[in-house]
Amino acid sequence: MPAQFSSTSGSDGVVLAAREHSEGNSDGLTDSEKEDPGAVTGPEDDDSEQLDEDEEDDVDPDFEFVKNAPLIMQRFHAHGEVSERVEAEALKLALHGTASRTSTGARRNELGAGVRDGDDDERDDDDDKHKDKDEEEAEEEEEDEDALLQVYYDMLDKLDKLHTEALELEQSIIELTKSSLSSLSDPPPSNKSEGHDRADNDPDNEPSTTQRKQSPRSQIVGVIAACLPVIRARKSNLLMAQELIDSALENLSISLRMESLGLE
Repeated sequence: MPAQFSSTSGSDGVVLAAREHSEGNSDGLTDSEKEDPGAVTGPEDDDSEQLDEDEEDDVDPDFEFVKNAPLIMQRFHAHGEVSERVEAEALKLALHGTASRTSTGARRNELGAGVRDGDDDERDDDDDKHKDKDEEEAEEEEEDEDALLQVYYDMLDKLDKLHTEALELEQSIIELTKSSLSSLSDPPPSNKSEGHDRADNDPDNEPSTTQRKQSPRSQIVGVIAACLPVIRARKSNLLMAQELIDSALENLSISLRMESLGLE
């Protein structure tokens, strides 16, 4: 009987000690951690969150290059075709003006000649008719003048739009070439920490393989980079065309003003 009693007392002591230990650990937790046991996170959760952030920030430069390079080249060729056509139109407009400009001046001269050659008596009898007709003709001439000037304004808008597109295209080419050259210059990862034998036997680390991978891409980057001087030449041509149209517009405005005052 005494042995049985001592065994029971020993088991009670173990239970009591375990209870006191658990209560002591619970006292070290905050109130929020006691209410929500899942609030306590370990280092594994922090590592997983860091991996997710790294995956989001990591962008494959090869994918970006393959996606953007064809689009930039398409924009480059399309912009070149439109620029060449608009520059030719601007040069023709600046040098020769418009056909409506010639017809307006000829009609104005014919009207003046008709008035000078007309009979004085008939002209006095038809003053009212001539006055109404002159007002209508003046309105038509103003509309013609506005239409003439609008042709030059429209051409300036086209040239300005093409110049803005050239600036954007130039920036896109610079960014693409810089990112591509930086990725090509980065050395491949080394596996020396895992052993020299494994690194030497890995075919992905052979210099010939890396060179074969980078050679076509570096050639494409060179072709795209060669477009920069062409884009800059286009920008200069577009600015020159704008200056020509500005000068032609100013001359036309002065000429129309002088005609309206009867000075020409």
